Amino acid sequence: MRLGRFLGIDLVLHWTFGLAPLYFLLVGLSDRQTLGQIAWMELVLAMVFLFVGLHEYGHALTARWFGIGTKEIILTPIGGVALLKSLPEDPSKEILIAFAGPAVNVVLAGMLFGGLSLANVFGWNLGLQMSQFLQTLILVNLLLFAFNLIPSFPMDGGRIFRATLAYFMPYERATGIAVSVAKVFAIAFIIYGLINFDFGIAFIGLFVFAASSAEWNRLLHVRRQHSQMHSQSDWRSGEQPTERLGAVVEGHVKATRLEITENSNQHE
Repeated sequence: MRLGRFLGIDLVLHWTFGLAPLYFLLVGLSDRQTLGQIAWMELVLAMVFLFVGLHEYGHALTARWFGIGTKEIILTPIGGVALLKSLPEDPSKEILIAFAGPAVNVVLAGMLFGGLSLANVFGWNLGLQMSQFLQTLILVNLLLFAFNLIPSFPMDGGRIFRATLAYFMPYERATGIAVSVAKVFAIAFIIYGLINFDFGIAFIGLFVFAASSAEWNRLLHVRRQHSQMHSQSDWRSGEQPTERLGAVVEGHVKATRLEITENSNQHE
């Protein structure tokens, strides 16, 4: 479901988004919580997804600064994703784009903490519930910051890890290593969740495993597109594939003739 277009980027709710409030509703009813308590949880959940959306806009706007567009931002029950139109070639740019999201959460936590501190300094009576609510939102942003810096795809830490490796090795190899590390984290999440009957953690592990595989497939797709574009560019510039093949064969023949000549001179 399309929520709207903000700052030139479409904001979309994935169809599974409704599972999150439904889950908290069922948990609240099973724990025999009051309607007020359930509404409180749903309000916190709504704020979490607001923060996630702002987090993703941090990625998208930083990418725009580097000339990379964003197709759309999608919110799912377990987070959001900014679909960039292309991958940054420079590792430094990828690091900045990846870190921009968690940085937004740090800024939000700082603003909320500043507001709460000002209320205490000036003696404004916010009430116990409002104070606890603001403290919860501060904690949520700090958790979003920390969780997203785990060095595992699809979290931002995985992209930062991949970009750091790309300083020292080819991009494809760096991605392969980062994907392998992500799958180790995913398997650890799954095992921990199953052992402790925490199926939420196990589900996150499954998601991380699938997302890391998707990142590898995405890289292969982008590289394939680039190679096709270069091939089309060569064709349009007037160099036919047969001409390139002919040049290669001609060079090979010349090298062979030279080798034969040198060998004959040695025999003489």
